[in-house]
Amino acid sequence: MDVINAIHDRRSIKYFSTSHRMPDGDIHQLISATMLSPTAFNIQNWRFVIINNPALRSQIRAHAWDQPQITDASLLIALCADLNAWNKSPERYWSHAPENVQEVMIPSIELYYRDKPQIQRDEAMRSCGIAAQSLMLTAKSMGYDSCPMDGFDFAEVGKLIRLPSDHILTMLVAVGKATAEPWPRGGHLLYDDVVLADYFPQQDICTISDTNQIMEFRPGVYRHYKGAHYLAIGLAREDSSNETVVVYTRLYEREGLPLSTRTLSEWNREITVGSQTFPRFVYVGQMND
Repeated sequence: MDVINAIHDRRSIKYFSTSHRMPDGDIHQLISATMLSPTAFNIQNWRFVIINNPALRSQIRAHAWDQPQITDASLLIALCADLNAWNKSPERYWSHAPENVQEVMIPSIELYYRDKPQIQRDEAMRSCGIAAQSLMLTAKSMGYDSCPMDGFDFAEVGKLIRLPSDHILTMLVAVGKATAEPWPRGGHLLYDDVVLADYFPQQDICTISDTNQIMEFRPGVYRHYKGAHYLAIGLAREDSSNETVVVYTRLYEREGLPLSTRTLSEWNREITVGSQTFPRFVYVGQMND
């Protein structure tokens, strides 16, 4: 079966034959092909726990909403990742590369991952996501069906498979022979709903910090750290940059246009003079008639 057909024909199967046994050779071929999946810096951080023990499968099923594929499928794989794979003999990931490539890649691994737990976790999820799709498409090409699963208690299943503290469990994948047709495909988005050219449409994009600053902003009189006073009229959006700006006017004589703008982040910025730090603007109160 070619890749396009495997993509079209792969479905998430819920009911598997309980009598079918997958030959060891097929299991080895399936996992070996999956291990050709790409990983950043070639760290190959996925770990495949093949769960054969019937009693263990039953225990896992008890923490997986009693889904039958846990116990019924020929093969159940816990797709995990080693969060510290980057730091475990990284030279082996490039042992077949030319020396000049090794000299660049091996030090780069540490620079990219050390002291960056979020990146380590993100990389684990990316690697396992790619590997899971490789696994399922390979299974389909070999005449098997599959089902990716995240409907289970990750913490409890992690305990059951003795997941090391520096590993993460990303999903389970069941593989075997289907005994029932899959449900009809659910709603399928149109091509134009998910494919964009160059950019997302212009929209207001606020970070949590932006939102907090907007919520805390008060119109009124502010004193500049140099002593002059300004009237902040309100907030606006700068069309070309989409940034939030303060619209204000000076409360002293000066030539030029009466209104000015400054980004909200700059308005709230602290200024260091010598060894002292001051808010650029301090709220004084409302403008009274």
